[in-house]
Amino acid sequence: MKAPARRQPAWTFASVVTLLCGLANAYLHWYLVMNEAMWPYIVFELIPGVLGLVCGVYAIYRYDSKVAWVGLLLALSPLITWLSV
Repeated sequence: MKAPARRQPAWTFASVVTLLCGLANAYLHWYLVMNEAMWPYIVFELIPGVLGLVCGVYAIYRYDSKVAWVGLLLALSPLITWLSV
C-alpha cells in the first residue's frame, strides 16, 4: 500500500514574497503613477515587478501555489496599461 502524498503548502516564502511584491507593484503603478501622475516613479516599479515575477514563477513551478498566481497577476498588472497604449 502506498503512503499518501504530502500536501504542499500554499503559503511558502516565495509565494508570500510574490504577493507582497505584486501588491507593491500594483500600488506603485495604479495609484502613484496613474492616479497621482508621478511618472518618474515608474522606474521603481521594476524592482518589485521583476522580483515578484521571479519568485512567482519559482513558487508556481516548485509548489503549484495559488497564492503565487495572485501575486504574479498583480505584479503583471501594469502590463495592461502598456499593452493598451
